[in-house]
Amino acid sequence: MKTKVAFMNSHEGWGGGEKWHFEAACYFYSIGYDVTFICRHGSVLHKKLLDKEIFCQFIKVTNLSFLNPYKLFLLNSLLKKASVLLVNSPADNKLAGVSTLFN
Repeated sequence: MKTKVAFMNSHEGWGGGEKWHFEAACYFYSIGYDVTFICRHGSVLHKKLLDKEIFCQFIKVTNLSFLNPYKLFLLNSLLKKASVLLVNSPADNKLAGVSTLFN
């Protein structure tokens, strides 16, 4: 059974954190991990991931997303399938943290 790793980076632009997440996801995928990437639809990361075979789930995250029941449920269902979650921004971390309370 493959280890399932999820990456979460909902930032629209491109910077050091996005580059690291992209390269790490590609590396884990290349050595046989089952990788899921949670990102913003249309973001630079999304466009770069189109060339890879990495599964993407799209969530638009804001500072108040942790109050959105739909986003909490969606992220919670994704995280139940993953062994590890790597998060980038404070808003992503807040949403991911609150979503784990509903297991």
